[in-house]
Amino acid sequence: MKSIHIGIVIPVFNESKNLLETCSSLGFGEKADQLKNTYLFLIDNGSTDDSVTIAENIRISSRPNSVFIGHEPERGYVPPRHKGVRMCKEFAFEKKINDSDFLVLQCDGDTYYEKGFLEKMLDGFAKYKKGVLFEGSVNYPDYFINQHKEFVDLCIETDNKLFSLFVDDNYDVIVDDKVCGYNLDDYWKWGGHTREFDDRGDEIHVGSTRLFLKSLYHNVKKVRIYDAVAKHSARKIILNPALQFAVAGFTQSTSWKRHWAKNYKGPKKIEQIIQTKKENGIEKLVSTRYKHLLTIFCILPLHSFNVLDQDIQYPNQNFKEFILSILPKRDREDLRNNPGTFINDSFRAIERYGDAILEKALSYSK
Repeated sequence: MKSIHIGIVIPVFNESKNLLETCSSLGFGEKADQLKNTYLFLIDNGSTDDSVTIAENIRISSRPNSVFIGHEPERGYVPPRHKGVRMCKEFAFEKKINDSDFLVLQCDGDTYYEKGFLEKMLDGFAKYKKGVLFEGSVNYPDYFINQHKEFVDLCIETDNKLFSLFVDDNYDVIVDDKVCGYNLDDYWKWGGHTREFDDRGDEIHVGSTRLFLKSLYHNVKKVRIYDAVAKHSARKIILNPALQFAVAGFTQSTSWKRHWAKNYKGPKKIEQIIQTKKENGIEKLVSTRYKHLLTIFCILPLHSFNVLDQDIQYPNQNFKEFILSILPKRDREDLRNNPGTFINDSFRAIERYGDAILEKALSYSK
């Protein structure tokens, strides 16, 4: 069997606080346990702190010629990730490694990867190799759970309310950027990461979700590696817990967040949210989270697989037919060339029919 090589791509923008620990958890840096045939591509995206210096120290203290530092001047989520994959391609070509034997893993500079993460992802790749997007698991960091258990429980409680209306895991199209991987050859076949903008001029983020939507044109499936576990940073939640609760972790557009900040008048801090919840005063927060959950785990996958003529085995046929009836008609080529359109369609539907959708959803989920 040919050796499999792993290229880990990490975008870096002002990650001086966490980058060293992140890279160490992946086997790079001083005294780290580095996996064979594993390479790290750190892509600076215009950092103004000590991130580049730290990256250089990680390079020096790791196995020779295993860490590469790139610079991407175009700011954003997509450009540094795409730059990193291009560097993987160049490396594979230089070392005469077949693209089909090269696993690209996307990671984040503020995330801790538990022991065995790389090995578990590698096992999945060795089993399937082509035509698959791999996704690990993400949990809250332990300290956050210990300090804010009631907030975490509130998130779980809210999500469980509508869980019966989410599509089966086999049809889930949301991909977490920080724990996914794919065959290098497949990446180019699918069309790679690209920037897209909605009908209001806002950039549509969630680049790996859009990459996966494009890949569906090629009958790609997503395989979850449940025991490949990462602990994400809680800094966004701590900075703006109300917003992060409302969007259920989804990266919303700049305009949406601006509108939310202007109009949301409810509790903003974690302690205030919990206290107000006890007084039954967080209806707007919960309602907004419900609508995001329905959009990303129900409307978007139904919309996407509908153009592929795949009849999803959905738990409530009446609700499915209602959702499809309010969405615009698209085709396979739209999914292949403009996957962001499907995200845009789904959120426009929830904006226009949100109350009716939520009313039906809550009645069906009882």
